[in-house]
Amino acid sequence: MRSSAALVPVNRAVALLSQLLLLLPLLLLLPVPSLCCGGTFCSLSQPVNQNAEQIIFSQDEEKGLVTAVVRIMYEGPGEKFAWLLPVPGVPDVGLSSSNAFDSLRSMTDPVYNVRTEVRGDCALPRGGGMAT
Repeated sequence: MRSSAALVPVNRAVALLSQLLLLLPLLLLLPVPSLCCGGTFCSLSQPVNQNAEQIIFSQDEEKGLVTAVVRIMYEGPGEKFAWLLPVPGVPDVGLSSSNAFDSLRSMTDPVYNVRTEVRGDCALPRGGGMAT
């Protein structure tokens, strides 16, 4: 003789499990923060050599905005080149001149001064050759 009391917890567990399995695909629709980095991409038939980039960041704390001015140096066909940069939200994208980079470089490039000092007699020895 079977007891129906033992079947009730199993039925509840099966029902709960089936409900969870039905809700699982919905979790894929929830937004989650992205922890990724960007990259440069090009076609294999026309490779692009991306050898340098310069970025100037400016932060406006009152408005909560960060502005990035980017200069990418590359060789190759521009129409076959892409640089992907993940950002939160939809950015305003535009073109800029290189004036900001040129000004920053002129203000921050190192300056070298050469000072020459002669000590002693630097005259060649008699005979015009090197002394032995």
